[in-house]
Amino acid sequence: MTSRERMLAALRLEETDRIPIGLRGVDPYGDLALVGSEGVPLDPSYDPLMDLARKKLDIWHSWSPKRTGEDAFRSTSRGVKSRTDKYVEGDHEYRRRVIETPKGTLSEIHKRRKSVSEKAYRCVKHLIETDKDLEAYLSIPYEPVKKLDISPFYKEKEKIGEAGVLMTGVPTPIGFSGLFRFQDFVKRMMTDRETMVNLADIMFERCYDYTVQLLEAGAREVFQVGGEIVAPPLFNPSYFRDFVVKYHSKIFKLIHEYDGIVYFHCHGSINAILEMFAEMGTDAIHPVEPPPMGDTPLSEAKRKIGDKVCFIGNIQISDILSGSTEQVDRAVRQAIYEGGPEGLILSTSASPSWYPLPQRALKNYVQLTETGLQHGKLPRR
Repeated sequence: MTSRERMLAALRLEETDRIPIGLRGVDPYGDLALVGSEGVPLDPSYDPLMDLARKKLDIWHSWSPKRTGEDAFRSTSRGVKSRTDKYVEGDHEYRRRVIETPKGTLSEIHKRRKSVSEKAYRCVKHLIETDKDLEAYLSIPYEPVKKLDISPFYKEKEKIGEAGVLMTGVPTPIGFSGLFRFQDFVKRMMTDRETMVNLADIMFERCYDYTVQLLEAGAREVFQVGGEIVAPPLFNPSYFRDFVVKYHSKIFKLIHEYDGIVYFHCHGSINAILEMFAEMGTDAIHPVEPPPMGDTPLSEAKRKIGDKVCFIGNIQISDILSGSTEQVDRAVRQAIYEGGPEGLILSTSASPSWYPLPQRALKNYVQLTETGLQHGKLPRR
């Protein structure tokens, strides 16, 4: 099988010639590494890992439509003006976005050190900090995207060929959490649930409209979504049902009508919500973490929903960074034993984000690959 055939078969719970090895964030066909919310040029120390990926791995190749106006949350209304500027204070570089709304001005600020090693910005001021900010945000008139430019889809599909599959993100209603400081978001969820439900309802309409535009434009492959912000252990499972399942079940149904595949990324202790993933139509879950990082051994997930959902994982990125090759070998063999043979794609729990790439990490990526190839072949199962 080609890598593309192998990955699609695994995602559809069909038999493969071997268990695919699709490592999170290892994309030799991409130009950028994802670090936080920033795309930065790949460091040369990653060249051996990218060579390994081209020769032996099955690739998740990420792409996204060209931006049209504002994002799915702020709408494309021409009645709203925004600007972004950068400035330097001391050892830090700042990026500030200012949005003029019918009910006042909103702003958010990100910063990073000017040193070479720190490439990602982090948010130090969020758009919504007060009730007045929330009122201003909600005053933004909504105008859905009229026509998405998905020309990158065809370009990237040709670039990757049979080496893997294309994956793009679909905006999620609970994504509005990023408008607040994390502690403010949690507090509002606990004390003003009605307002947060209303906000999620508004965002759902916009996310659904965007997904329709994406699918009707012809972009149909693998779609990544998330919702871990309201998953256990921080929130009771009822929050996951009310703020994720309620909305995603409708978005997933739409994606499936266009023969798309849903990849759900969710860290945390997901044992109590496993059945909810299957209920809302999830095709694949990443990374399904066992203790101590999570509470869900692959064997438990397989027993509960393995006939409905593909599992992507579950090798911890910390083992890649600091573990021994023996530890990685054992973890890969255990994942194959518990999660295979069908409906499993071997992967790490997160993307590599170290500059430069440590030699220990490279050795462990090689070990993961070799163990996966050896023990994931059909005759060895």
